[in-house]
Amino acid sequence: MPINRRALIATSLFALAGCSTGRFDANLLTLSGDQAVNELRRDAGLSSLRRDSGLVRAAQRQADAMASKETMSHAAGGPFAERVRPYYRGQYYAENIAAGQSNLGRAVASWIQSPPHRRNMLDKHMQAYGIASAKSQSGKLYWAMVLAG
Repeated sequence: MPINRRALIATSLFALAGCSTGRFDANLLTLSGDQAVNELRRDAGLSSLRRDSGLVRAAQRQADAMASKETMSHAAGGPFAERVRPYYRGQYYAENIAAGQSNLGRAVASWIQSPPHRRNMLDKHMQAYGIASAKSQSGKLYWAMVLAG
């Protein structure tokens, strides 16, 4: 039996809408990463994260490494601390990675639906983040989000 992609996407969005309390709107996932992540945080009573150019560079380094190796792995770009600390000095760090999602909204949706990744985005210590993607030679997109506080 063939998979109905529209039904699958609709089901995912309904499930996503149930992941949060209050006013989080799953339609925001089609907006920028800043808007989607910060709406999720506001819905949880947390302050917004600011996009940080250094963390974007750290995320890009990870996304590029995963794409070049065609593997989704936190180790693809080398030790996490070595990848992040040159770009941002903080006490708290976290990383979300994903592969195969066709756009930022779907990558963010996958993280929101994953309890460990969602916890990273809702960590009260986090103050800034960066998101990046890279395409492998086979055309697969790899995503990385680095958070810091």
